[in-house]
Amino acid sequence: RAGRPIRGPGQVATRLERSPGRVAFQAIASSPKSDSGRDGGAVGSELEGAQRSINRATKRIDEAYGRAARAAGLSDSAFDILYALHVAGQGCSQKQLCELCFTGKQTVNSSIKKLEGEGLVRIEHGTGRATRIFLTDEGLALADEHIAPVVAAELAALGTVPAERLPRLLRAMGDYADALCAALDRIGGGRA
Repeated sequence: RAGRPIRGPGQVATRLERSPGRVAFQAIASSPKSDSGRDGGAVGSELEGAQRSINRATKRIDEAYGRAARAAGLSDSAFDILYALHVAGQGCSQKQLCELCFTGKQTVNSSIKKLEGEGLVRIEHGTGRATRIFLTDEGLALADEHIAPVVAAELAALGTVPAERLPRLLRAMGDYADALCAALDRIGGGRA
């Protein structure tokens, strides 16, 4: 059934797609009618096509970051933490790392403990809850070798977008992310 839609009337279809070394599921809206009961027609098809394009692009980007993390010998969450410390600067709190990585406190805490055990970060405890996380010399070297090229690649990719189109792209991405997150939060009860 790879690559073929699996759906019934008014259900969400799931397409099984195979890529090197992994299997990915892609959800595709399959309701033929809008909320008002009218046929979505060309607009619905255009939106479904846009949705599939965004899903494919997002999946490709996620997979590329996953490959970068594996090349560094890190989990995705550990890679995100090193990335955040490299970009935001040394001395982030766990709360800041959760916000920068869009990851829950428990996952960030577990990853920090593992990174500390591997000698890549050190934790400095201040008064109260003023705990800060820093890259060690080994962590700095790993970030220079594996994180800095990722940041450079991101900037180079942005550089391929014509300057006059970049503000529109950023606005559109922000609008889409805001609308989708709000809709998903209503379905799933909001962010934890």
